[in-house]
Amino acid sequence: MENNNKTITNNIIEINSLCKSFGPNVPILDDISLKIPQGSLITIIGRNGAGKTTLLKCIAGLHDINSGSISLNFDPKNTIKFTPSDNSTRNQKYRKKIGFIFQNIALWPHFTILENVARPLIDIHHMPKNDAMMMAHEWIIHKLKLKEYDLSKYPQELSIGMQRRVGIARTFATNPDILLIDELEANLDPEAVENVLSLIQQMFLDDPQKTILMITHRIDFAFNNSTQVIALDKGRVVANDTPEEVLENPHKEKRNKFIKEIIEPYMSKWNFAFQSLETAVNIISLTSQIKDNSLNIFQALSSEVLGLLTKCESDTPHLVTIFTRENIGSKELCLKGVSKSPDFVLDGEDVEKFFGSMVKPEKATIVNGQLLVDSYKLIKDYAGILNLSEGFTFNSKEEINDSLISFIMNFKKPEDFVYKCDPYPPLKGALVTPIPSKADAVEKLNYFELSKATKYVYLIPMILQEEIIGILSIDTYTNKKWASFTVKQLILLAKLGATAMKFQEH
Repeated sequence: MENNNKTITNNIIEINSLCKSFGPNVPILDDISLKIPQGSLITIIGRNGAGKTTLLKCIAGLHDINSGSISLNFDPKNTIKFTPSDNSTRNQKYRKKIGFIFQNIALWPHFTILENVARPLIDIHHMPKNDAMMMAHEWIIHKLKLKEYDLSKYPQELSIGMQRRVGIARTFATNPDILLIDELEANLDPEAVENVLSLIQQMFLDDPQKTILMITHRIDFAFNNSTQVIALDKGRVVANDTPEEVLENPHKEKRNKFIKEIIEPYMSKWNFAFQSLETAVNIISLTSQIKDNSLNIFQALSSEVLGLLTKCESDTPHLVTIFTRENIGSKELCLKGVSKSPDFVLDGEDVEKFFGSMVKPEKATIVNGQLLVDSYKLIKDYAGILNLSEGFTFNSKEEINDSLISFIMNFKKPEDFVYKCDPYPPLKGALVTPIPSKADAVEKLNYFELSKATKYVYLIPMILQEEIIGILSIDTYTNKKWASFTVKQLILLAKLGATAMKFQEH
């Protein structure tokens, strides 16, 4: 969806000194004053509980207001103004003009899916029943991509995501002048989100008479598509500017702390993207050096990935390893790349089995005349071992071939790698397992402990032509899952590494 260049005329919404509370001691909106130009796309951002949804519901007439006023100027001769004194009558005056896409499911459970979409067209817009049913059918099947057999179902028979699409169809079918959207991305998969954004483009952004107010946590969308960004904090407006002004001057008007909290993750995301691109360029440049096998592309790749994580996930240390099969069709493993942060401590019980001759004791204690190793370190020339064409190969009888990495490589297919991290949609191309794993999980049985402080292990297949030719493994101390965006960059780098590995073979 691209930023629109519509000509903006009058203010279709004017809010003056609006206050809303739930009970005497629960203020939600505090002295809100806003002017919303007709034809604009307004993005509302803020923390949970800032009052964003309440503001939209007040505009929609779904909440009474305690003080102040809201004026809707649909045309010069049709201005609707309401105050606390007419809370009970204002809703019917403009329901035809406003559409609301709710974050939560708001369907009638006693109506079928088709009836849910058709009912507002019949009851509020007074459309003949047959015409309403035909329009509802068009929106459900052809626009929001549900199936014919879903039409006669009731909401509770559909998934949450499908129910939300029905609610969106019901709103779009009424063709409102003002569209209010409460977190479009909630409960929708990425493909459905892009489909709805495309419909918004067609119906609203290309029409100078249409106005959108959207709540979103997608800061990239807010800054790339909006004509205006409004930030709420504790029920008050702390920013009301163009996206460029909010982005470039976050410290304006004492709003620095709040805006900084919102913008920094957005900026960090793009910083990570830049760093990933830089890493990708480095990997590509390495391919020109590997024709004579003088360079181990695996070790170079592990070093580049660690460098990226060190820049962008710098709060905790990491260990990056890369495994391939010994030969095509073989189940035995070869360790081809190892890079670790200086403060990643190799004190796990399986270090020696995993690294073999590449490690030596770093710290040890003597108990009852026996030397007990507390931690290990990589030998000075460990990279020299890995630089051999065959890498560090494990004998088929060794336990490493029963490791988690071996299990993943030999018994998982590319489609089995799905990364899940709320609130992000599932991401194909990676697995993550918490440490320690559940007692009965296969990960628990096959996990090799390399550091006692490891919290998560990320496993990313290096895929070429639908074949797993290697595994990029990352042990990390961080105690929370990485955002899907971070993992997506690592998946892309793994694919690029797989291509470089294939190039090395030739």
